[in-house]
Amino acid sequence: MKRLTILLSTVALTAIFATGCYVAVDDDLLDIFESDLRVSWRVDGSQRTSLCDTYGIESWRISVSGPDARSITLSCRDNWWSSESDFYSLTHGTYRVTVRALDADGATIGSRTRSIAVYSDFGTFDLPIDFSAADFDASAKKSATK
Repeated sequence: MKRLTILLSTVALTAIFATGCYVAVDDDLLDIFESDLRVSWRVDGSQRTSLCDTYGIESWRISVSGPDARSITLSCRDNWWSSESDFYSLTHGTYRVTVRALDADGATIGSRTRSIAVYSDFGTFDLPIDFSAADFDASAKKSATK
């Protein structure tokens, strides 16, 4: 029976290490020091892709900085304005998250930044970021005069 317990413990620890998590084993305690972050954004409460054309948004650039630093760029015309699982296994700490709306030339036409503390075991933190139409009014007027 003791061999079976040791074998199962070894298999469980191998599975945990394979996920890329940092693990500290202290007696019977198991602490995971990483969590996931899912960032989502809206314009006036909406995620309609028609707003891409309205405001001249080609893509969204999402940057996360803190103990880890990562960034992704997503098409504005994707149906889900969310990072989904792109920011996984972040080391615990405080993160600064910036979502930028980019035009076809890659210029920033609107941006919002928020901070979030990521401190929990096996958790996914959701961070909504809300833009308002006023964030893009200047770019919309600029593209309308071209």
